[in-house]
Amino acid sequence: FLQVHLKCDLFEEGRKLRPWLYRIATNFAIDLKRKQKRRPTISIDAEEDSDDSPTPAFSNLLVGNEPEPSENALEAERAEKLRDALEELPEPFRQTLDLVYFQGLSYRDTAEVLDIPFGTVKSRLQSAIRKLNEILKRENGENL
Repeated sequence: FLQVHLKCDLFEEGRKLRPWLYRIATNFAIDLKRKQKRRPTISIDAEEDSDDSPTPAFSNLLVGNEPEPSENALEAERAEKLRDALEELPEPFRQTLDLVYFQGLSYRDTAEVLDIPFGTVKSRLQSAIRKLNEILKRENGENL
């Protein structure tokens, strides 16, 4: 009825009222369906998803994929220990690790940047990883 009131100035004299009312109702229903497609409704009262329900239960949307805060804290602690261990590496090992693992360069590109042979890049990486494992094992009892 609100739509009829808002659109009453669009009614042309001489037309039939009933088709005009149906057109307003039909357009309103179409607009409502379009809005529902853009913003699906969620039942707050529903306990669980059901096969006959087109929308998920609200409680299921509250479950996140984010790790627990304790997991984030452990990960940050591990990252700090790794950074400390990387600082203990000799500069050539650290440079090679940085270019290959953190910067994403290929072995050949790393060899070019550091102006060393391709085989040296491979041997430095092996030595750097072995040394990192020794440092982490010595300090924390962890392996890389």
